[in-house]
Amino acid sequence: MAVPASWPCCPAWAGGRLLCWMRIGVGAGAFESSSMSVAPNKTVVAEANKQLQAMHTLMQEQEAGFATVLQEKDAEIDTLRYAMSDMKKQLRELLANEEQLKAEAEHARQQRDKLAAALRHISSEALAAATAHTEELGTGLSLGQSETVTSRNGEEE
Repeated sequence: MAVPASWPCCPAWAGGRLLCWMRIGVGAGAFESSSMSVAPNKTVVAEANKQLQAMHTLMQEQEAGFATVLQEKDAEIDTLRYAMSDMKKQLRELLANEEQLKAEAEHARQQRDKLAAALRHISSEALAAATAHTEELGTGLSLGQSETVTSRNGEEE
């Protein structure tokens, strides 16, 4: 179908083919028979222009809606990034505290081991001293005997 080059329409017309009208749904019925010369119907052209304007307006509204949604999603992403950053900071603090607690626990274990060794040493020395003292007392006394001690003022105890 040949289209006169003098017709102003959308740039989708290529090589005189009626691509634009078919895409927007006007269809070939808006024109006279293909065997006759094609003349534009002003009503069809006006309707097509209205549809194009409506589609353009709809696209602008959708674009504005998408921009709003994108802004909301960007705000959510920023909030999540902040929360994630805060959680990373808290995690680093917890890990540092864990390392500090491990070091303190190891130090406490070492102190406990030193104290236990010192206590064992003191206990063994005390036991040895008590045993020696008991042996000294035991050699000087026989069963049933008591030792008499004289106080400073000369009285027996």
